[in-house]
Amino acid sequence: LQVRRVATNDLAYVDTEVPVQVTLGAEDLGGESVSVSLLQDGRVLDQTSVRLPDGTAEVPVNFTSRPESAGLKQLTVRASAVTGEATTRNNVRSVSQRVLESKRQVLLLGAAPSPSFAALRRVLDRDANTTVTARVPQRDGSFYGGPLPDTLSQFDVVVSAGFPTEAVPQTAIERVAATLDDGTPALFVLDRQTSVRAWQQHFSGMLPVQPKTADVRLVEAAFSPVDSERSHPVFQIDGADVSLFERLPPLSVPATAWSPTPDATFLAEAARPSLSRSDPLLVVRRRAGQRTAALLGTDTWRWATLPADLKAADPLWPGLVSNLLRWVATQNDDRQ
Repeated sequence: LQVRRVATNDLAYVDTEVPVQVTLGAEDLGGESVSVSLLQDGRVLDQTSVRLPDGTAEVPVNFTSRPESAGLKQLTVRASAVTGEATTRNNVRSVSQRVLESKRQVLLLGAAPSPSFAALRRVLDRDANTTVTARVPQRDGSFYGGPLPDTLSQFDVVVSAGFPTEAVPQTAIERVAATLDDGTPALFVLDRQTSVRAWQQHFSGMLPVQPKTADVRLVEAAFSPVDSERSHPVFQIDGADVSLFERLPPLSVPATAWSPTPDATFLAEAARPSLSRSDPLLVVRRRAGQRTAALLGTDTWRWATLPADLKAADPLWPGLVSNLLRWVATQNDDRQ
């Protein structure tokens, strides 16, 4: 009997459940039952009994862990010994996990109250590792939810969901732009009311894709992942195949193509039957330690309310948002 593999998240948060996936290896132990335990600092966190199959086999065992304090922790999986084993040294395996005290702090800035903004916020609010502070501009220049926080540097990610509009005061735009200029990761999502002129003036250095004109006319197009990028981490969505994106309802996208920056990665294109060309729709970039992403499509609420015949595609929208947020928030690690 062996504990062959133990897999869990390298990074966890206090009081948030994380999965621990264990693979046992068994040879000629058919019919034997063993006890498998998950331990931390000698304390049993979880335990289960496993009946081993005949012959040579691998047996999956799933645990959950809920860290109670921050710091570098060691999780140990131990399987009880079986009579006649040549050695029991491989019945134990450990992994390290870094536990953080606070959850990911996200500043969500909208363009206006809308179904698309609500659909995006619902996904972020359901993420157990994320605390969302949302602000949406009003016509008089103030914000629903109160003024912008005094310190924007406290946020790990800024999500510009259509922000800013023409109604947003210049000082508020400049504060957000300065925060991003200091290296805070950002996710940009185009909206019908987005001031593209403000994006050009204040966020051009952070955007992974540049508009050709400040006047944006929207047309409908399908979301089509680029074939060579289908294995990108952003598209690794549990419970759904990336090819299902092409069956989703169309989004509203710019009629004129935007230009990705030279160091950006073009993940998905806006496919329109009337055009032979394909325009960028989802673009990501890593530059000088900062990660940014841009989704140049609105009416994403359509993806949050799919008909019954598209039930298999239900995980795509929440999975895409969660993966984009996780991707931009991940610190670059260039170690071998």
